[in-house]
Amino acid sequence: GKIVAWSREPGSFVVDGLVTATSTWGSPTMHINRFRYTPAAPTGTGDLRAFVMTAGMKPDVPPPAWVKPCAAQPSTGTCLSVCVASRYFELVVTEGAGGDLVSAVEMGQCDGENLAAEVLTTTTTGAPAGETSFTF
Repeated sequence: GKIVAWSREPGSFVVDGLVTATSTWGSPTMHINRFRYTPAAPTGTGDLRAFVMTAGMKPDVPPPAWVKPCAAQPSTGTCLSVCVASRYFELVVTEGAGGDLVSAVEMGQCDGENLAAEVLTTTTTGAPAGETSFTF
């Protein structure tokens, strides 16, 4: 699998060390490296982060993906462009009284292998192409 990350503040994945785990399928104890996302400097006020995890069945590789800020930001909240393979989504995160609210709408097609590429097609009917939920 592959995990793509975006954060409002600069950051990166770091190796968190070797951990020992027991497989849920009865395999012997495993020793694996654990990774975590950490900010480049203390944020002080918190941070907004988005992670997209893709997976592929062997021998296939996971589909390409990227996350970046939308070209146009809403007046409230933060909009993120998300591309997985060729499917383009826009996620809008807004603060609510009970916590952050996330809406995700499939908007068209994109090039998952090229972060610099613009969106190839978008829905122009005014209705969303489809609703999709992501788990963070």
